[in-house]
Amino acid sequence: MNFSQLRCFIYVVDNLSFTVAARKLDFSQSAISKNIKELEKEVNVKLLDRSPHKLMVTDAGKYFYQIALDILKKRDSAVNYLQHRSASADLTQIRIGMSANPLEHYVIPLFLQKFNLQCKDYDFTFIINFLVDYLSQLQERKIDLALLTSDVIKDSDDVIFKPYVPVKYWVALPFGHPLEKYETISLNQLCRQKILLPYTDRSLPDIYRLNQTVLSKLGPDQIKWVDEYFLMYDFIKARQGIGIIPNFCINKNINFVSYRPLKYKSIYYYGLTYLKDDKPGSVGCISTALEQVIRKNIIN
Repeated sequence: MNFSQLRCFIYVVDNLSFTVAARKLDFSQSAISKNIKELEKEVNVKLLDRSPHKLMVTDAGKYFYQIALDILKKRDSAVNYLQHRSASADLTQIRIGMSANPLEHYVIPLFLQKFNLQCKDYDFTFIINFLVDYLSQLQERKIDLALLTSDVIKDSDDVIFKPYVPVKYWVALPFGHPLEKYETISLNQLCRQKILLPYTDRSLPDIYRLNQTVLSKLGPDQIKWVDEYFLMYDFIKARQGIGIIPNFCINKNINFVSYRPLKYKSIYYYGLTYLKDDKPGSVGCISTALEQVIRKNIIN
């Protein structure tokens, strides 16, 4: 058993697709399949049920997924720590959890440029948080700060949340779409349209609630689920549907999409959080620089 096999298995389970896993890992599909087969042979149990039309995770596979995920997270954390320890021994280490959506991918380099002009004594590490377990990572001191929405931590009283912008939802349209003529778009106007929605669970309560509202209003035949916003943009570019995207995930510099606000009310905010009893140094300067670049580049 090796880390490559574990990573292949995790990506296949996350996407329920050998093809998507291969593209994301920059592997051939045959290499993904070979790694999974060798892994199943070593553990001597079937982890995936394969059929021509559907891929399912077995009960053993679901159990092993959590083990594999924990192993890889610890491995990546150890490698990251060791790599930065010697190179940045004299710098203050700041670890920021993020979901790596299109907006964050765009603004993080801008933040680093802006902050480094003000202070060069910090070394930043950005930790991708696919499972949205920000609170446990903060409490276990695996990250110092996290970019998230307030609904994720609304029941926690041991963190401080600094709101940057209110959460709003937008309809992302390919140029020339008939709905472009409207200033705002209601759910009723989305009838008979193929709607792209991000697949998520209750770990992101506001997005999950919106998804359920759209699903109950339009029905499952109109919905296409995607596992990340980068893929949603791919489908929009191919004119395979229109997307509903929260403002804190929109890269407004993508040049083949136009946006119209969705008539849907959210009461939450996107911002920065950290533990009350473990305030990292210069969090005020870090937060201010992040807020400035996010406010400048967000559609609100």
